[in-house]
Amino acid sequence: MAYRKFKPAFKRRVVEEWHSGAKRMAQVCRQYQLSDSLLRRWRKEYEEHGPNAWDCGSRDDAELTAARQRIAELEAALGRSSMEVDFLRRALKRGGIPFPPELKW
Repeated sequence: MAYRKFKPAFKRRVVEEWHSGAKRMAQVCRQYQLSDSLLRRWRKEYEEHGPNAWDCGSRDDAELTAARQRIAELEAALGRSSMEVDFLRRALKRGGIPFPPELKW
């Protein structure tokens, strides 16, 4: 089941309709086909952060994308290092040179 995504303007409009008293919660839920728990969560976010409660998503998405890119870079560096260590071990073994004990792990 795919989740629906709602734009910040839609969330704001729905919460303000209910919050202003123009419509009851059940009416708003029926009209927009929303669950009451979702509407309550939106109202709580609206009360805590004000009308711009959902506008900070783009900044969070950018930070998440940057973090994922950094993780990918670090994983690639770790993979290269592991391959280099394995290559060194095999080369030393072929040459009959023991691997230094302080580097064993």
